[in-house]
Amino acid sequence: MAVDSVNGASNTTNAGNQFVDASQAGFNALTPEDFMLMLITQLQNQDPTQPTSNEELLSQLSMMQSLTSSRDLADTLETLNTTQLNTLATQQLNNAASLIGKSVDGTTQAGLPVNGVVDRAFINEGEVYLGIGETTLPMSLVSGINLAA
Repeated sequence: MAVDSVNGASNTTNAGNQFVDASQAGFNALTPEDFMLMLITQLQNQDPTQPTSNEELLSQLSMMQSLTSSRDLADTLETLNTTQLNTLATQQLNNAASLIGKSVDGTTQAGLPVNGVVDRAFINEGEVYLGIGETTLPMSLVSGINLAA
């Protein structure tokens, strides 16, 4: 069976007797741990007379975080398609995803104030959450959005 990468007609391809999930091939098969391993390998094998600059390393780490967030969002959206969550949950997740990169204010379920830049949006047990670093903030407890951030 052939894979139509433009139209997405199939997600599998027949490689001999094994079926390979095309969505898990190539770049999509890499995990954050794979990226970290590549970065460490790059550092170990760099030319000592021309070391990688701090800015380049930070750029690579930032790119890795961005790619991971994008993959997580894509995985969440795929889950939405396969489980067919109700329209309200889908709309809430879309609203939460639109806040990625924006600064928000809110209160955690424990009552602690939160202020920071949203780096992910997800659904857990039917409730939509925003991720701000290590903190998770229920979308229902967001009290302010700084659109300039």
